[in-house]
Amino acid sequence: MATTRHHRADPTTPTRTPVRGMFNAWFFDTFDGYANVIAGPSKRAAFGDIEPGRILEIGAGTGANFDHLPEGSNLLALEPNQAMHERLHRRASEKGIALELLVAPGESIPLDDGSIDTV
Repeated sequence: MATTRHHRADPTTPTRTPVRGMFNAWFFDTFDGYANVIAGPSKRAAFGDIEPGRILEIGAGTGANFDHLPEGSNLLALEPNQAMHERLHRRASEKGIALELLVAPGESIPLDDGSIDTV
């Protein structure tokens, strides 16, 4: 089941433009399959040794790495671009991934030290 936690962004964090956010969400969702064909071997190597557990993905986008997560993992996806959120939830549901979406910038991750198994 997917859940979303919103966290107040640091006021010094630059504001993202809504148009660019919507374009990026469309772009990454549209070209994800092609990008995975190109980057597939590298992604398999990078994700191959990850054990199931609590995984934090910083900048999860539209869920391009979901196919490479170990079965039984809980994903905490840090994604400040709200235009990506619907796609993240939809893709997590399609893939059967337990998703917790953290809406915050990477500069201020709202998690306690030691609360994640893999970043």
